[in-house]
Amino acid sequence: MTRPSEWQGRKSRRRRILGWILGIIVGILLALLVWKIHEMLTPKELARRVFCAANLSGIGKAIILYRSENYDLAPPTLASLIHANLIGPQMLLCPSTGTQLPVPESFPSSSAYYDYVCDVVSDYIYVPLGSVKHVSVPEDLICVYELPANHWYYSVNVLYWNHRVRTEKNLDLFMKNLQRTNDYYGKLIGTKR
Repeated sequence: MTRPSEWQGRKSRRRRILGWILGIIVGILLALLVWKIHEMLTPKELARRVFCAANLSGIGKAIILYRSENYDLAPPTLASLIHANLIGPQMLLCPSTGTQLPVPESFPSSSAYYDYVCDVVSDYIYVPLGSVKHVSVPEDLICVYELPANHWYYSVNVLYWNHRVRTEKNLDLFMKNLQRTNDYYGKLIGTKR
């Protein structure tokens, strides 16, 4: 039979061990959080965000050129911009993600390569609202956006149909704008049939 003093000693020892374990876990989590915040705020990451916004600006200019050559119709996909030699495949990569382009020689044709880059590798998502004839797209809707994970959910670069690029730091506002864009696209697809 254990004595009360012996039981109190075991309980105290267990509490100390549990305290050490919890302290180590909290320390590791805090170190990871500090490392992530440091990564988000480094000059290198800020430069990557600016380069990413410049990519979207270039895509916006390419869409303007494409529309001027195609009876004011926007491209059906981003691959159309590459086929028209208005952008290069590397412009579809956000520098923060570290995504690499595949080797073009491993594809049967340049068309298959461009489609693969746009559909699988690209870090940007295109909403083809202006690719339907006689549709006037509201300028405050999203044209091209990136995933929030590209910049650790800190900000999202967005190209709107008025050809302006904005860095959205309020992810709730971005999600509301994306929902409005998706709702408009759904109505557009419904009327197209």
